[in-house]
Amino acid sequence: MIAVIAVLAAFTMVEPTGLDGGAAGPETIPELLGASWASASSDPEDSSELAERALVLARAEGDRLSEARALNRMGVAAYVQRDYSRAYPLYAESLRLARLENADDEIANALNNLGVLHYMWGSLDRALDHYQQALEIRRNQDDRAGLARAYNNLGGVADAAERYDEAVDYFNQALMLYQETGDDALVANTMNNLGQTLLQMGRLSEAHELFTNADATAQRVGDEATLATAEDNIGRVLLAQGEPQQARDVFERNLERRRRLGDPLGTATSLVHLATAVADLGEPAIAERDLQRALDLVRELQVPQLERDIHQNLAELQERQGDLQGAIQSLQRYHEIHAQMISEAGSRRLTELNAMFEMEKKNAEISRLNQDRIIQRNYLTGLIGATLLLAIVVILLWSRNRIQVRAARVIADKNTELSRAHDDLERASRAEIAHLARVTSLGEMTAAVAHELNQPLAAILTNAQLAAATIPTNGDDGEELQATISDITLGARRAWELLHNLRNLARRGDFERRPLDLREVLVQAVEIASAEARLHAVSIDLETAPDPLPVNGDPVLLQQVVLNLLQNAITAMASVENSAGPKRVNVIGARDDGKIRVSVTDSGPVVDDEVLANLFRPFFTTRDDGLGMGLAISKRLVEAHDGRISARRAGAQGLVVSFELPST
Repeated sequence: MIAVIAVLAAFTMVEPTGLDGGAAGPETIPELLGASWASASSDPEDSSELAERALVLARAEGDRLSEARALNRMGVAAYVQRDYSRAYPLYAESLRLARLENADDEIANALNNLGVLHYMWGSLDRALDHYQQALEIRRNQDDRAGLARAYNNLGGVADAAERYDEAVDYFNQALMLYQETGDDALVANTMNNLGQTLLQMGRLSEAHELFTNADATAQRVGDEATLATAEDNIGRVLLAQGEPQQARDVFERNLERRRRLGDPLGTATSLVHLATAVADLGEPAIAERDLQRALDLVRELQVPQLERDIHQNLAELQERQGDLQGAIQSLQRYHEIHAQMISEAGSRRLTELNAMFEMEKKNAEISRLNQDRIIQRNYLTGLIGATLLLAIVVILLWSRNRIQVRAARVIADKNTELSRAHDDLERASRAEIAHLARVTSLGEMTAAVAHELNQPLAAILTNAQLAAATIPTNGDDGEELQATISDITLGARRAWELLHNLRNLARRGDFERRPLDLREVLVQAVEIASAEARLHAVSIDLETAPDPLPVNGDPVLLQQVVLNLLQNAITAMASVENSAGPKRVNVIGARDDGKIRVSVTDSGPVVDDEVLANLFRPFFTTRDDGLGMGLAISKRLVEAHDGRISARRAGAQGLVVSFELPST
């Protein structure tokens, strides 16, 4: 959405060609067109009426250039009223007439306006084609201001297509030209555009410098709208740098500025940024409130794309809070809006516009043919001229028939494609909702299973303790039995503690947190997993820091996380042939930038991109006998300890799974 705003800003700066400002009681064509342009943003209905009056006069006088300008002004008024389906044919007809008159200024204006509409509809290739044509016209005219606008628009399209290096080049060209022309307002606007692209590329310091300069320039020229955009961008940089509190302060100040400007779309954008900062500060309820306020605004503005994206953010926030029912409802609404955006009516309109685009190119060819006919008529006799005119009429009728047939074919093909896409989207939506329902049921099932296993575990523990008391300790056999019973007792007690904690976690209860040295947890987990490792000819190497690794958490749950990672590594190594080299699992515990990091590395089989992307999803497994819950449970337990878990490839083959916890 930010790149769209940048392109629209450049679009609204296109000035009319050869017109005076509007005056009271306009009567002539130039007066009507000037008055129409002056009122385009403040009173689009009045602007459209004035342009229509100019259009009637231009047609009566046979003035095709003025007719083209009037159609362009009517398109601008329709655009401001968000009637894009009406604006498109007006711009297209204005372009056709301007080409007939070889009016380069009006051709460039119409190309820019058509490019904006194609950009909004996601037709980036067509938008790029229009902007490049406008660029060539401005370059031939040596119009530096128009050239800067064209570069700015091309940068917006390249950014939307994620061709960031091209976007940086275009914006730099625009910035240099605007600085030469001394238009500080557009300099600030272009700094914002360039900074946003650099921000997406991760070049935070460069982006911050540009946003700061844009802020200062906008303040100097009194451009409050550009100033508000720069402030929001500065907050986004702070957020990316891990400073959510400072970002929150910036967004809250800027929110008041947006409200003073009466900018509801900008207000909604600032609220979404503010919600992100608040969520990072651990205040999910306030973040959800801000997203709901943004949602109310975009519903009034009827911006379905932004409304859809806010529902997606709400779903993620509600899932993090454990509100799975709310997350399901938000996700359902997200898919409903997305389905509406590609509904049958929308697809029919899109295919009609595709056909109009083909018609527009054919009209350009006809315009060139007409120019050739005018030149030839001056040199040929009346008989030859009449014959040529008849041939042109035949060609036009034949071309029209071909265009109609092609348009019908394109419409049918596009309707079929979009119908399939709609069906695929519905299937994906149902699958996602079913997945959330399974996760909810899993939590309830975990608590129930833990409750049912309590009594058998208690019986095992009691019998083991009774056996330890009755079996004599003298002799080698007695000592070995006592050691075995001791292992059974420890295992039963550990299983009971683990089930107790998992039941509390599944019921959204709290679990025991206490200061502990994570080295002890790692040593115990490696000892427990060593027996299974030996069965698969796998060795486990443990490497820890010499100093303690202090964390605040539940030792049983953290030990289970490490055991899950070791179990996965051992299972992966078991499938590797012995000839491939020694089978080793490396466990490393160390401090890392104020946090405690644990990494488990294996040299198992190669992990493809799909497996890596879905590794922590519940029920996802690559084994026929696997349940797919080990890593999903580990992720839940690590996040419950305010930590993070991730996975990456370990060179040519194998996997590294790491988690980090706050150090106390």
